[in-house]
Amino acid sequence: MLLSELAAQPPASCKLLISRRQYQTCHIRVPDLEQHLSAIQAGAEFYSFYKVFPDPKKLINVVCKLAYHGDRMALTRSPKGYTLWVQEPEAKPLLERPPNLSEEPVYCKILPLQAEFYPCMVQIPKRGPCLALQINRQFYRFFKLEKDFEGVLNVAGRLSRQGSETLIVTAHGILDKVAQYLDPALLDGLKEGYVVCLREDGAQLISSC
Repeated sequence: MLLSELAAQPPASCKLLISRRQYQTCHIRVPDLEQHLSAIQAGAEFYSFYKVFPDPKKLINVVCKLAYHGDRMALTRSPKGYTLWVQEPEAKPLLERPPNLSEEPVYCKILPLQAEFYPCMVQIPKRGPCLALQINRQFYRFFKLEKDFEGVLNVAGRLSRQGSETLIVTAHGILDKVAQYLDPALLDGLKEGYVVCLREDGAQLISSC
């Protein structure tokens, strides 16, 4: 993938399955393959196993590349890191059984590591001036800085369940550009961490950072 293509890519959407009540394991058959595949079922959708990623940043890179090519994905926790699953629209379960799921899945967006973004200050109704990222004419307000990816998933999952559109951004290359707007105590040890942002449809641009 060319860097120019990646820069033009919108944030990648990924289903977060952070609770076992949101999915169940299974085996599926897909067209053109004789062997069955290890998979998970979330709602009425099936996702085949792709890979386990101990490194969250490598995971983010792969998620964004797959999304660029039109794949839909789901993410679960694993003892060895994080497991990525890819949707199989034509899949059939090896054993028919009704899903026993008590929680709805949630979604988040992930910003490609080399994507184009513009740090800025925006005015948000009933909230006032806020630090944000402008991406493809949309504004995402800085909500929380997290040192580890596990914390990011917990925050993004909770906010998504509440109806917010969340965006996960790697802090590297971003916090340096907006450090003057943040409490220095918040930046200690977080330059290699992550930022959780929330989409704000009513935001108005004040100035670029």
